[in-house]
Amino acid sequence: MAPVRDLPTNLSNEARPLGAKHSTPSSRNQSRPRTSSGQKSAETPLFPVPIGCLGRSASAGFNFEKKMLNEYDWTKEFLEIVKTYVHRVAQRTLDLGKLYQQQDSRRLKKVCNKASARFGLHLYEDFWPVRCILRLYLKKISKSLRRNAGKDEGGRFECSEVISI
Repeated sequence: MAPVRDLPTNLSNEARPLGAKHSTPSSRNQSRPRTSSGQKSAETPLFPVPIGCLGRSASAGFNFEKKMLNEYDWTKEFLEIVKTYVHRVAQRTLDLGKLYQQQDSRRLKKVCNKASARFGLHLYEDFWPVRCILRLYLKKISKSLRRNAGKDEGGRFECSEVISI
């Protein structure tokens, strides 16, 4: 595994996610809902979970990186820093042999809280950018483990049965 580069230490929680160019959502995104008294709710996140299935842009889903870069004004550099950090925390906290749905919810929440504290992602409903990064990362690791599970060091697949024709 490649070494993880050092991350900036001068990051703070602001009124917007770090790396975002603007403090308010773009015109395509919804703003905070108003309460019955007409005031904006402080508990409601500014950025709601996108509609659609992650990674299925052909069937009414969305591409995570494109959405963050185009609609949420993240920079490519910031996106890579957040992904690297989430991957590193996941390696320390989660069982990389399991998919996202199979992970312990307390451990997932721990990863989300750490990333939120580091990068100001509390503005996103249910930490959805962190959860998307985790889903994609665990899926990638799972595919890699499955692909390498049946190979020996010579690069050939091991077979326990001999099939004769």
